[in-house]
Amino acid sequence: MIRFKNIMSQTLSAIGRQVVAKITKRVADPPEPRSPEAADTAVNKQAVDTTASESLVEFGASNSETNSWLIRETPAGQDIHVYHMRKWNSVQREAAALKAQRLSNSDASVNRDSARDPKSVRRRYIEAGNEVAPDEDVDHIRDLQLNGSEELSNLAALDRSVNRSFGPQIRHRIKDLPHGARINKVTIGDR
Repeated sequence: MIRFKNIMSQTLSAIGRQVVAKITKRVADPPEPRSPEAADTAVNKQAVDTTASESLVEFGASNSETNSWLIRETPAGQDIHVYHMRKWNSVQREAAALKAQRLSNSDASVNRDSARDPKSVRRRYIEAGNEVAPDEDVDHIRDLQLNGSEELSNLAALDRSVNRSFGPQIRHRIKDLPHGARINKVTIGDR
């Protein structure tokens, strides 16, 4: 039984190194077997590579209400899911869906070093000749926390409730991701 546990431990360690290597795009070969018995049970590197690239690792706190995962990690990046606010009307839901689509279409990645321009984004946007309704905020199309910029081309008017819901939800979803982690897509749905 002890021999079996040692063999399983070595096998799982090798698989874990390969999965981490795939996710971080580093090369990690399994260590050389230490005994002839271990050589018989060494992990086939090719099989591990195939398994790692085809599998999804899901992590994050599950939502007890829907029991769904909020972040899905693949070797190529993360998928993030955010929720509609229950009070949103159809126009706000459409604006939120467009915001999620724009984030999915951008080259988004986690940015821990974002800095805001000291001048109000709303003021700069209006001074550039754009209009913002009283119930709207000026939104970063690609959020600063997702490597967006302060350029005018990255700004747009967005419903205030939608804008103020997206930022905190995204911040919560990416809080444990490393700087530079790629975001594949952002989806939105009901709770």
